[in-house]
Amino acid sequence: MTDRLLILVLIFGGIAAGGLLMRTYNRRRRDAIIESMRLEPSAAGQARILTFYGPSCDACDRQKSVLADLERAYPGRFSSEFRDATVDYDYAQQFGLTVVPTTVVIGSSGSIAAINSGFTSRTALEAQLDAA
Repeated sequence: MTDRLLILVLIFGGIAAGGLLMRTYNRRRRDAIIESMRLEPSAAGQARILTFYGPSCDACDRQKSVLADLERAYPGRFSSEFRDATVDYDYAQQFGLTVVPTTVVIGSSGSIAAINSGFTSRTALEAQLDAA
């Protein structure tokens, strides 16, 4: 009985350790992408939010709604661009895309301020725009 319990603990411990290693790897990869990439600055000299979405994605629709609300609340503060990750797959992979929606906050100089995987709240996007 104790042998089985020990085996189960080792298995679950290995799974947990593997998950932590994968999360750390993905975070480091994303940080390296952020540091190395520089995109074209906005023609209007404003920040941009690039959003990758997928077809039939409810979270993507909610993300688009949040961005539309932000654009109405802060006209001219930023521009937004939407890309279908299934169509622009190669471009999406440059940002380390693992899930949709993914939002990329780009400062007015073209530097990446943040990459958000999954739905991102209005509050978080406002803070990232402030820092961009």
